[in-house]
Amino acid sequence: MKSRLLLWVTASAWGITPVIAQTYPIKPVRMVIGATPGTGPEAIARHLAARLSEALGQQVVVDPRPGATGLIGADIVAKSAPDGYTLWFITSTQLLGTMLYQRHSLTHEFAAVGLLSSTAFGIAVNSSLPVNNIAELIAYAKSRPTKLLYGSNGQGATTHVCMEMLNTLATKIMLSADMQEKLLVLGTEPSPSTPAEFAARLKAETSKWAKLMKEANIRPTD
Repeated sequence: MKSRLLLWVTASAWGITPVIAQTYPIKPVRMVIGATPGTGPEAIARHLAARLSEALGQQVVVDPRPGATGLIGADIVAKSAPDGYTLWFITSTQLLGTMLYQRHSLTHEFAAVGLLSSTAFGIAVNSSLPVNNIAELIAYAKSRPTKLLYGSNGQGATTHVCMEMLNTLATKIMLSADMQEKLLVLGTEPSPSTPAEFAARLKAETSKWAKLMKEANIRPTD
């Protein structure tokens, strides 16, 4: 896996070659997601896939593979060809699942395309949280980051070749007015990032949760 990682890092530093940029994609793209159909993350993935299909001129097909804390989807993407035609729509749950069961490494086996959206989770005691709706909750979470936990949705791909193209399109889509309206209904907001920023975030999150799991002696159940 180290050789593949080095290939991604080196090639992404050079950028996408003109020939590849002009020909991708020439067939449908598969977006694997570990969420159950009808859930928030799956709805976001379908909204994004529909818009990406229009922009790319090829179908981006959402492939729900729920179960095993996201490991089913992780296995599928990890075994796929690193050609940009299999994407992995991940959430914080999949990051924790791969770490807990020590199967796959998001920072070593996959190329980070970019962060898509963030969701604030809050617990109010005696209705003391000063918010009336999702928009106010998000604003409150931003002002008090140590009080609320953010869940995030990201897009992973097994190749460096088309990361910049996918990232640029996804960022434009996530920041569009109609997409922001859809996201607000689902209780999340767009948080696009560059591939490098998303890779750094995955590395930081992995380090943070690995430390917490070790300190709390958290282990998978039989």
